[in-house]
Amino acid sequence: MFVEVLGRQTTDDLFKEIVNIDAYDKYGNTALLRAATAGHLDVARLLVARGADIAWANNRGETALHKAARANHLELFNFLEEVGSDIYAEDNSGLTPAHSFSTQD
Repeated sequence: MFVEVLGRQTTDDLFKEIVNIDAYDKYGNTALLRAATAGHLDVARLLVARGADIAWANNRGETALHKAARANHLELFNFLEEVGSDIYAEDNSGLTPAHSFSTQD
């Protein structure tokens, strides 16, 4: 109903017009980085499908792939890798996402 009132054909049109998919907080974390941290694979899929920047790094140099690895979200990690996330991207400490998995307790 809301979409019809605005004269939009699809919710995708509305989504594209009103949402900055790569908006970030004071730490540089985007919705995709937060989804990766929390292990929300469905949300990550939606964000990537809508054009979220998979290479975005926060203020610590962490990408969504780093976040998924540090939180041990293997399925989400695999998804991000499949869509082209850089497994060799280094954060500000010089650690790659693979290092993050290997430093888990």
